[in-house]
Amino acid sequence: MKEPASIKQPPLLRLSSFLTSKARGRLSRPLERVLYKYKVPIPNARLVNRKLLKIGVLHPEVFSPAFPEFLKAQFPTDYARIIERANNACNLVFDLLGSGPVDLNSVKARPDLRFYLRRGRDTIWTPGHVGGKVPWHFDFKAGIGWDPRTFFTDIRYGDAVGIDVKIPWELSRGHHLVTLGQAYQLTKTERYAECLCDLILDWIRQNPPKFGVNWSSPMEVAIRASNWLVAWQLVEKSTSVPRGFESQLIQSLWEHGCHLWRHLEWGRRLSTNHLIANLAGLGFFWASHSAGKSGLY
Repeated sequence: MKEPASIKQPPLLRLSSFLTSKARGRLSRPLERVLYKYKVPIPNARLVNRKLLKIGVLHPEVFSPAFPEFLKAQFPTDYARIIERANNACNLVFDLLGSGPVDLNSVKARPDLRFYLRRGRDTIWTPGHVGGKVPWHFDFKAGIGWDPRTFFTDIRYGDAVGIDVKIPWELSRGHHLVTLGQAYQLTKTERYAECLCDLILDWIRQNPPKFGVNWSSPMEVAIRASNWLVAWQLVEKSTSVPRGFESQLIQSLWEHGCHLWRHLEWGRRLSTNHLIANLAGLGFFWASHSAGKSGLY
């Protein structure tokens, strides 16, 4: 398909843009690797004692005491589906990309888990393990994952048959967290808020900034941050939120925002839904942080 004449760039301008993009990536990524390899895990002082702002995407009626009965009466099937999916999430049972219901507790117990790494033409296989509550780094259908100690620019995917990177990506997007937040708002059952917080904290512990498959795609980072913010708005008044949780959430969201800011997918190959998702994620970040753009580097 030919480009419209109005946006077609001269060959020299295309070449200049391409070389500039490649040079920027080659210069910034080694510095980023060193910075995060030796980074001291001290909370960002600018974020201490800050609170997340309302992002304004939820209708005020959602928080009305009469809303649960209204939804249950008008949309009983949707109400029941939310509760069912929230209960499944609490039990670590997920249905992702046509997998059918899968109990992730059984995945953790598999003795054949392996990590996959591609270096040049060589494929390296090492014994795999789950370092926490949820196998965030694994294609649980194949039992194969990406080592969470791998720097995000070294992650490779799409070149091995039978391994689907979209499984850990989909799980880490956190759509189930929004469902848990909805279930909490509908029932005020503290179990849902507690589970939501536990899953986010487990993700933060197992996915240090810049390391692992879940940092390898900026679009995934943007979607995850957006879902976290919506989910938090639904449970922030729960009595089951652990002490210090919001502070940890803000620190991780700050890392998400910085990662997006440095790795916008604006190149010619992916400047479509990927870039739109990146910008939407940054919009959520800026709306929720009083520091706004000035808080990014």
